[in-house]
Amino acid sequence: MRWLSMTGGIADDRAVVEHMSTYWAILEKLPGSKLRLTKFDDDILAHFNRDFPDFNLQATINEDDMKSKEGKEQWRNFINEYEKKVEDYNFGTMLRANPAWEYGEKETIFGMSVGGVGVTCGVNVYD
Repeated sequence: MRWLSMTGGIADDRAVVEHMSTYWAILEKLPGSKLRLTKFDDDILAHFNRDFPDFNLQATINEDDMKSKEGKEQWRNFINEYEKKVEDYNFGTMLRANPAWEYGEKETIFGMSVGGVGVTCGVNVYD
């Protein structure tokens, strides 16, 4: 699983670590394919697959591509469609850079919440 909701900021560092630990504990007991992140997971996944058909969910995420001018625009357009549907749609998210890795300082990257849901739902298809 690659998704973790967070609000960011120094005051929330412990909460982020706690969420990641809790999330990982859930994943050790429950396959990701059985986990629902939002009531829109299926819609988000279908939209993700349409907008990012070449995104390799089993490979390491290329953070430079995501954060390039073109990448930012593509992700912004994707997440903005959920502004009125998903609470905290644009909050920060910790993503595992590769679904085979556990959470760790060097194994995570920062993204946007709905984008993380899209990636995570896609990865969960393989669980």
